[in-house]
Amino acid sequence: MSSLFKERKFEQPKSFKFSASNLKKANEYIKKYPSGKQRSAVMPLLYLVQEQHDNWIPLAAMDYIATLLEMPMIQVYEVANFYTMFNKQPV
Repeated sequence: MSSLFKERKFEQPKSFKFSASNLKKANEYIKKYPSGKQRSAVMPLLYLVQEQHDNWIPLAAMDYIATLLEMPMIQVYEVANFYTMFNKQPV
């Protein structure tokens, strides 16, 4: 099999937290949405993770976002997988 078709191996980090400045940005994004609609901030937060984490989004970060937005992790994962601009592995 050609090396072109081999699956890339990479390690998922065990945890993720926003830096202090990114946590401040995340809270600003969340506050833009009306009460009960904070889940709508999922895309800006995924972008923020991707910027902070070397242009890809680890599973631990998706779980972190789900906790911040009080939503099931699977919903964050669905958004991250639906949109092609989110990288779920190192680029």
